[in-house]
Amino acid sequence: MAKRILTLLLALSMALSIAPAALAAAPDEDILPPPPADGPAAGVTLNTEQHINYIEGTGDGCFAPDARITRGEAALMLCRLLAEKVPVTVSYTDVSADSWYYDAALELGSLGVIRPDEDTFRGDEVITRGEFVRYITAFFPLRTDAEQFPDVDPDDENAPYILSAKAYGWLEGDEHGRMNSRDPLHRSDGVALLNRALGRAGDKTVIDAERPALYLDVVPGAWYYGDVMEATVPHQHAFGADGETWTSWTEADTGLPDGFRAEGAHLIDGWSYYYDTSAKDILRGRAKNGFTAGADGRFTSGDSWIDGQLREIVLKHTDSSMSREEMRKALYAYVRDTYTYLGRSHYPVGDTSFTRDAAKVMLQTGKGNCYCYASVFWYLSRWIGYDAKIYSGTLGVNIHSGGKAQDHAWVEIDGLIYDTQLEWRQLNTYHRDNYLWYFYGFKDTRDYWMYRK
Repeated sequence: MAKRILTLLLALSMALSIAPAALAAAPDEDILPPPPADGPAAGVTLNTEQHINYIEGTGDGCFAPDARITRGEAALMLCRLLAEKVPVTVSYTDVSADSWYYDAALELGSLGVIRPDEDTFRGDEVITRGEFVRYITAFFPLRTDAEQFPDVDPDDENAPYILSAKAYGWLEGDEHGRMNSRDPLHRSDGVALLNRALGRAGDKTVIDAERPALYLDVVPGAWYYGDVMEATVPHQHAFGADGETWTSWTEADTGLPDGFRAEGAHLIDGWSYYYDTSAKDILRGRAKNGFTAGADGRFTSGDSWIDGQLREIVLKHTDSSMSREEMRKALYAYVRDTYTYLGRSHYPVGDTSFTRDAAKVMLQTGKGNCYCYASVFWYLSRWIGYDAKIYSGTLGVNIHSGGKAQDHAWVEIDGLIYDTQLEWRQLNTYHRDNYLWYFYGFKDTRDYWMYRK
């Protein structure tokens, strides 16, 4: 009897070893056996009924549409969409219990979808477009009723799955008809492909009107805009003659600070953004209320180097615990106390074309005249959201120059004068400590100092 049992066990062992041996051609790749024609290889399906959010932003107000997707991220996306819980039958030496994709890796591995017969999962490894197609197609019956992309090698392990995805209508070639299956997969491409496979199309009317999620790096009108909204905003839906209609939704938590969706400028990671309530979006490549935003939505001086310097100054001398007024005072003190005077060219009254050049000189050299002082403080004030105005006029100091007008530049905010250069002069040339903060938003002595625009 014992000999017979041993014989049966050996036979069973040999039978179970056939499949792994047949798939051993590329041990470093996660290879799936060909899925059966009458059902998905994974044995389970993805949830196409509930339109949950299966991917999130990066937590800093961005979505990173051009970022590459790693194997861990792909596993997490698919795991969130599983229609049922999966018994775990695998383990990986490089996936610890505290890994953010621990459950996803083990469940997708147990389903035979991602690296089922490997010791390692390689969760931080960027995956290709072809790989992701294979992962998704594993949840659907295999189809062959399509013509393969011209750049997909018939011997490519992903070829049958790419062909099936094309047959389902999930894939289209580039302008040359190519699949580019070996290229890295980007987040924008990933959500677009997965939405097609799930039959999720978004509701353009709701999305365009309500803007249910704001990502600083996702421009409304971008080819992937609707797909990002569909993938990140949980919603109830119905299908009709016009396709998918959202009946209710929950705005996505994109990681932007509370109160960001209020008209005006907002600091995020040292960059300044202006939220336009009428457009339900930040300014992008346009101006409003004196603020000009670049194509990336950030307030700009028009010079990327200056913008970088302004950001560093704001990060160093302000923090989120400060009120806007405290920030303004800190930046005023920074300009007044950091730079020294250097005689430079003057400008005609009313000419404010100097701001960019004057600011750059002072930021590069640490020195400048009144035009430089005013320009740097003007940019910084606007950076934190003030509609500051800069003036090139004259200054006639009654008791110091007999009322003789001198060319001068200064900043005004809400009708009050901020003159960092003149206060620097009083403190450092005349050693008048009683003038500390004297020119910070002063008005009563305006006529005494004879500021003339």
